[in-house]
Amino acid sequence: MIPTRPRLVTLLLAGLGLSVAVAFSALRLARPSDGAVLDASTHFWHADGVAVTPLGAETPLHAGDVVVAVAGRPLDDLAGDLLDMGVERPRWRAGDAVTYTVRRDGRLVDLTVPLRPYPLGAALRGAWGALLFAVVFWGASLFVFSRRPDERPAQLLFLGGSSMVAATTWSFGLQVGDFVRPAAFWLYLAGTHGFYLLLWATMLHLTLTFPRPLLPRARRALVPAIYLAPDLVKLGYPLWIRPQATSTLDWLGRQGRDVNVIQLVYVLAAMVAAVAAARAARDPVSRRQVRWVLVALHIAFGFAITFGLLPELIVGTPLLSWNVIALVGLTVPVALGAAILRYRLFDIDLILSRTLVYGLLTFVVVTTYILVVGGLGALLRVDSSLPLSLAATGVVAVLFQPLRERLQRAINRVLYGERDDPYAVLSRLGRRLETTVAPEALLPTLAETIATALKLPYAGILLEGESEPIGYGLPTADPLSLPLVHQHAVLGRLLVAPRAPDEPFTAGERRLLEDIARQAGAAAQAVRLTGDLQRSRERLVTAREEERRRLRRDLHDGLGPALASLVLQAEAAGDLVAANPDEARRLLA
Repeated sequence: MIPTRPRLVTLLLAGLGLSVAVAFSALRLARPSDGAVLDASTHFWHADGVAVTPLGAETPLHAGDVVVAVAGRPLDDLAGDLLDMGVERPRWRAGDAVTYTVRRDGRLVDLTVPLRPYPLGAALRGAWGALLFAVVFWGASLFVFSRRPDERPAQLLFLGGSSMVAATTWSFGLQVGDFVRPAAFWLYLAGTHGFYLLLWATMLHLTLTFPRPLLPRARRALVPAIYLAPDLVKLGYPLWIRPQATSTLDWLGRQGRDVNVIQLVYVLAAMVAAVAAARAARDPVSRRQVRWVLVALHIAFGFAITFGLLPELIVGTPLLSWNVIALVGLTVPVALGAAILRYRLFDIDLILSRTLVYGLLTFVVVTTYILVVGGLGALLRVDSSLPLSLAATGVVAVLFQPLRERLQRAINRVLYGERDDPYAVLSRLGRRLETTVAPEALLPTLAETIATALKLPYAGILLEGESEPIGYGLPTADPLSLPLVHQHAVLGRLLVAPRAPDEPFTAGERRLLEDIARQAGAAAQAVRLTGDLQRSRERLVTAREEERRRLRRDLHDGLGPALASLVLQAEAAGDLVAANPDEARRLLA
């Protein structure tokens, strides 16, 4: 089926937003970090530098340090080159050290800052609330869009959720290195400014269409203005404030204020539109649908305005962490879920009802079992009629046996691993061996996979001619030993320890381990052939070096002196050509 034009536009914009988030995250992980971030919840811009906030990693930078130069070059000059694609930029790697000039306590200090891999864990801990909100919001929007991709509210919700994911670049923030290599800088602006403004434009449009279109048909031409207005302001405001800025960094720092103003205006407009939509809903179903979302929007937006947006505009920092504000914002997807579940929002309750049916069916089966075993059992002690006993047995067998089998498999998986599913064990073993590239890691990976798949305390592989096995876990005194055979040749032993001294392997487990040993024999053969090849190459290299040394000795001791003698005789003949030609001819002969 060919997608409609609105759905295609939604997919393209959503895909672009997700691509921005993925590309920004990839750059963060691929490039080294100085262990500090430019915290977007604080006004980190200064006329000559940027204030950094350590992420908790080991770094000589302190909270509040203002970096004014990098490797001897003023940061304002680096900011001026952000648009210059012809500037040669350094390619720093983890382990390098860069000199930062920082202003600390009113004086300039040169610091040697080591570069390390990006501290992802610390960054996630610092932005956990915003990331949780983005993931939950996007997941709820994706679910709605997947069920009703051609309905405008579902499209807008999905576009808003994807824009929120793109705007999580704000949560991770900029780094000083982004002024040196600006790809992440521009992705940050695209997410934090571009898609963040698209998020609020989408939310305002959503409140104008949910649950019914609010604008009359004659005024729906205002919808493009909802999306164009933020972009026009975003393009015009920097041009207007450029003459007032004292430096490039000061100019860049002033631009974030327009985003806060636009967001505040759109949030207030969305709250007013939501109230108007609630009042315009005439039928009881629409009122119940919109009630949950309306209350959640006002709670989330009101909290964000009171403790986040207004304090940032007035004093430069929010009263509460944006993680806490984002946590309150989770009321929106929760309310959306309640409207979907209870009031059939978007008519997508079919799949949910089936899920609830299966859940209730499980409850009914367990409840029936309790009633049969307890109540009917007591009744049978009074009236031991054969038909009633057979009926009770049939009910228990039909209703409880499938559940018992499922529970038994789940418990076996927890206690014994995947021993009841030999195909899964062998499949996992094959996948691990396929993804293992280094030959020296083949046998350790094999031992680890066997031990973890079957929940064994130890698994090891002992090759022929080796004294110590390659194992995973803690060795035991008396492990089970199985031969590793490849093409009728014994290459070693597979050593596995039982889960407990008094719990030997069952017959089924032994058959599974024998199958694993046959698969491991091929891996052991590959390792042995690799070792033989390596040793053969070493012998070839050694023989080649010996031959080179022999040729060098022969040249030095034989050919070298002979050539030197010929040179001397030729020189002597040359001296005698004029005075004694006969002697010269004799020497040349």
